[in-house]
Amino acid sequence: MLSERNGKKISKIESLKDGYAVYFDDEKIIVSKKAYEQIYLFVGKELSDEEISNLIQLTSVTNGLEYAIKLLSKKRYSEMKIKEKLVNKNFNSLEINIIINDLKSKNLINDNAYAKEMIDYMNLLNYGKFKILNKLKNEGLIINALENFSDGYELLKANNQIEKLNNKYLSSSYVKKIALIRSSLVSLGFDESTIEEAIKNVDEIDEENELENLEKEFKLAILRLENKYDVKLLKEKVIKSLMGKGFDYNDILIMWEEYENEINRWIKWWWKSCWSISCR
Repeated sequence: MLSERNGKKISKIESLKDGYAVYFDDEKIIVSKKAYEQIYLFVGKELSDEEISNLIQLTSVTNGLEYAIKLLSKKRYSEMKIKEKLVNKNFNSLEINIIINDLKSKNLINDNAYAKEMIDYMNLLNYGKFKILNKLKNEGLIINALENFSDGYELLKANNQIEKLNNKYLSSSYVKKIALIRSSLVSLGFDESTIEEAIKNVDEIDEENELENLEKEFKLAILRLENKYDVKLLKEKVIKSLMGKGFDYNDILIMWEEYENEINRWIKWWWKSCWSISCR
């Protein structure tokens, strides 16, 4: 029943697992534990419509804070990412601003510190500036790039990556290895001038290793293609496949000649064996 100040009396308060159900004659609201602790509520107390609205908002804000703090207890988040999480949970803009300001006042959100931490970590992993800047952008973090990425340090990181990439692509042809290393450095976020300088530190071609890789790829190509084509087409397909992998045309021809010679030797041996058997 309405009072003289147009308020509503609390008719019942019920304890719930995560808060309280507060009943009036014609409605019920759910109040969080923290909101309940901040506002003294009891059966018979009158609340105006504005006070009820504020109580509902306080409940939403305290729930939002608990949710955000739980997220931040597991990992770092930027202000933008926390806002996105809250929007997805259907908090309104006013509630979100209150929650964000509270988190910032407690230093639970600090975009400057987070950006520096992320830059330091990704530099430690030898990522290039473009990959780092893209990661910062995706997190909603804005920094002055010139203050964080010197040409010398970018080249040092690229050279560190070269050491690993040399080994990673050791089984590829030299031409293919250079292309793969270049592509990898682009993916790792380095600019063109840094990549061109770093490529100079790739190991020089090892002729013995190159021929070993060619022999391995040649045998695989033969196994894959020999049952599909006659000898002439097989030769074309094998040469095309191996050149596509970056091997030298003349080296491929030499290996093909060795393959043909081996086939011819086998055929001669087979005919000789058959002739010897038939003559008995």
